[in-house]
Amino acid sequence: QDGENKIQFYARRPKHGMEAVIGLNQLKERLREAVRDFQRNDGNGILLTGDPGNGKSFIAEALAGEMGWNFLEARANELTSKWVGETTERVVQIFRDARAQAPVVLFLDEFDSFMTDRSAMGGDGGSAGLDQRNAANALLTAISDLNKGFDRHRVLVIAASNFRDQLDEAGIREGRFDVKVVVPPPDFEARLHLILSHLPKSAKVDLDSVRIAVRRWEDWSAARIRQ
Repeated sequence: QDGENKIQFYARRPKHGMEAVIGLNQLKERLREAVRDFQRNDGNGILLTGDPGNGKSFIAEALAGEMGWNFLEARANELTSKWVGETTERVVQIFRDARAQAPVVLFLDEFDSFMTDRSAMGGDGGSAGLDQRNAANALLTAISDLNKGFDRHRVLVIAASNFRDQLDEAGIREGRFDVKVVVPPPDFEARLHLILSHLPKSAKVDLDSVRIAVRRWEDWSAARIRQ
């Protein structure tokens, strides 16, 4: 392969499927329904929002695992560069690499790092602000290009953000992200599993006491429960 076509961002096989997501049945069915709809009627783009620590990346990988597709995770720090123009090049490259490794779920973590309200981006007109806007525009163009022909390109775009209110509304409109889902804190079934799965196998457990505690932890994040 020549330098232009060489893959730089490698997808991998998912480590788990939806069976690893305990509870949250409505959320899981909504994601499955979204994929079925894309396959039948075209479209693309799932935006996962909600408080940090509730497993947005875990759930995105689980969906890829259930679909039997590759998983390509793009974190903001892997795409951004201090060199002018390089961030845009990396954004274009990762979408090119996603197509080359299809079928694939392309997971854009920390999406707000790119898609903060663009009216606040680099208002001074400096090179850094211009570079940020160029990268955001390249990202939106690439996402829009995948909104048609889902069965042909077989690239599912999932983005995640902890800051829904900071996202540029034009950047997450339909035609880019057709499905928007709030990932809630773990429900009772999920909280109970988190506790029991982290106890030593030799531990003697009073399930009634555990259930009482778990009921009190409503709205706790998964990360907080694991601590």
